[in-house]
Amino acid sequence: MHILFLILFLILFPVIGYPQDNLATENWSTPVEIKIISSTFPDGVNTPYISSDGKTLYFESSGVIYAVEKTDTGWTSPHIASTMLNGIKAVNPKISHDNTKLFFTKEGSIFFLERKNVDQEWGEIQNCGSNINNYSTIINDYYLPNDSVMVIWNNSEMYNSVFNKSLNLWEPLFKNVLFSEAFFSFNSGNIFINFNFSKVYHTSLFYCWNEEDGKIIEIFKDELYVCYKNDKDELCLPQLLNINSEIDTILNTLSPFSTYFVLSPSLSEDGKDIYFGINYFGIPKVYYSRMLVDEKGDTLSSVKFKNDNLPSRYNLLQNYPNPFNPTTTITFHIPTSSHVTLAVYDLLGREVKTLVNKEMKPGNYKVTFDGTNLGSGVYVYRLGAGEFVQTRKLLLLK
Repeated sequence: MHILFLILFLILFPVIGYPQDNLATENWSTPVEIKIISSTFPDGVNTPYISSDGKTLYFESSGVIYAVEKTDTGWTSPHIASTMLNGIKAVNPKISHDNTKLFFTKEGSIFFLERKNVDQEWGEIQNCGSNINNYSTIINDYYLPNDSVMVIWNNSEMYNSVFNKSLNLWEPLFKNVLFSEAFFSFNSGNIFINFNFSKVYHTSLFYCWNEEDGKIIEIFKDELYVCYKNDKDELCLPQLLNINSEIDTILNTLSPFSTYFVLSPSLSEDGKDIYFGINYFGIPKVYYSRMLVDEKGDTLSSVKFKNDNLPSRYNLLQNYPNPFNPTTTITFHIPTSSHVTLAVYDLLGREVKTLVNKEMKPGNYKVTFDGTNLGSGVYVYRLGAGEFVQTRKLLLLK
């Protein structure tokens, strides 16, 4: 079967195109799904937002705001963020950097709950005030770079408001002067501005089409980018993060052209942990990743995930690419220490190559199969570990 891939980028910013090989200096680990959220909300959740200390993650499902806490043993079960929100249709949660104000939107306006410290219960719902909430328009999205500045996206235009501590109110909105409007246009609201305005993370739409057997398949992806401030205090060109290629891998797509959308990036204040949603087949799940190399090119220490990165069951994934010529990658998961065998057979049951035959520790593994010396055709690969056995087919085309 002949497959022809033609790639077309739709540039969503007015002037600047984003070359796909223009990767950011910073490098991130393979994203990890927060499975306690996925198992509790099988239909998915929206707008995950991490607290500045990286200990509490807020998100919304069906108009209810929930939270999970990160402990030494993993994530707690999701719970409603505050009893004050019972019966309130609240979405898009964001937590202040001092963790004392929990913001959310309701019917296009911004409200918040407040507490004196993290050990206290949340108080009653408060309105952010008429300087922010102009009821003749609807707020599309909002961002909290720090506790004194709110950036608001309203009708495709960006505005700022500064919090006046002495008067305990948000000042009237003024036109955004921190970033150009062109930068924020068409970003679907998936923007995160770090606390000192030196970096902005956002998504941008990538479009391509795949022609296979005369049928055109359209593919859309919201991919994750980062922009750095330069010496002139200007945003540089957006740069693609390696997280996108990692997402392609963990979703185990049979083709590199599969539709998914990265949603709502947010980072802990130290910038070392990033949280975001991935909407794949209509179900948004929450993932997080840890910075391996920062924007200066420095390698960070203590970046390995704990046991939440280990698989919970045996699994043999479909090889990628498939069909292939002459090499392909086979991925498999081992939840407990086992003697593992992985071999390739022809359709007559004859073993043509042993890929693995040894004791292996729990983990996620990838093995490359080279079919250079084999003829075109269908082959079978088989994973054995203890009593577990699983087989799949692969297609070599030369």
